[in-house]
Amino acid sequence: MKKKYLLTFVFAVSVVAVWAQARLGKGEFRAVYREYYLPAPEDTNMLEIDTMYLEFSSNHSVYYSPTRRYYDSLMYEGIRRSIKSGAPFQVPVSGQQMRAYTSTVVVHHYPNNKKLTFFTADLWGAFWLYEEEYPLFDWQYRQESKKIGNYTCQKAVATFRGRQWEVWYTTDIPTPFGPWKFYGLPGLVVYAEDSLRHFRFELIGFERLPAGYEMVTHYDPSEPRNFVKISRERYLKERELFVQDPFGYQVRAMSGNPNASVEIKGADKKEIGKKVIKVVSNPIELE
Repeated sequence: MKKKYLLTFVFAVSVVAVWAQARLGKGEFRAVYREYYLPAPEDTNMLEIDTMYLEFSSNHSVYYSPTRRYYDSLMYEGIRRSIKSGAPFQVPVSGQQMRAYTSTVVVHHYPNNKKLTFFTADLWGAFWLYEEEYPLFDWQYRQESKKIGNYTCQKAVATFRGRQWEVWYTTDIPTPFGPWKFYGLPGLVVYAEDSLRHFRFELIGFERLPAGYEMVTHYDPSEPRNFVKISRERYLKERELFVQDPFGYQVRAMSGNPNASVEIKGADKKEIGKKVIKVVSNPIELE
């Protein structure tokens, strides 16, 4: 049986959940990916698997964890009730929830068609975003093709921030959008893997979205607050601070709550901290 840890958050002053939402217009399609990654490369038995959604139209795309959105709704309601009653807010944290809360959101062509916006969620308690301009990938096309599932795919490779990527895409679905930060290919990414085999993306489903479906970046509570915009360089520095002391970082990052505290029941704080750190100790971008 998987262990569940009970985290109790005690707020000294009233808190409003820190989420933000951007509306991206009508969505046309949803590609479902299975995302594999090794948090600790020295332990190949620790392979993590997540299900991720890529929703897109001709103008925008958003890549996110549906599990994260589900837990966001539970978190918001829990905090709302805690503020109303004055009782501590308790969250049972499973391995699935830990992964969900370190899942980021990537939006292509937002706030305009020259930018990618990365909403960070891998540093507990901190809500940052940073923007990057295209092109990010210098794709090199190969004269190779193969059938993956129901799709005829072509091969492309690229080196990006310390990792070498092999990608298979299909022009059967002609879109430049892909999972994570992948962008600029003439068709949808069906399979992608880095040369170290630490990260892998596999397309496992594809569907047309219902008429009138609107894409959004995040779950939207009634009174959201915006993510704070920073540079990617600043984000990397924040990530280092988080690795040094994840729980201390979380407490300090709770905006407007300098006296917030974290109580962990039924588990060793250092051991849980190690589990959290492993999520960012093998980043997908090495530079």
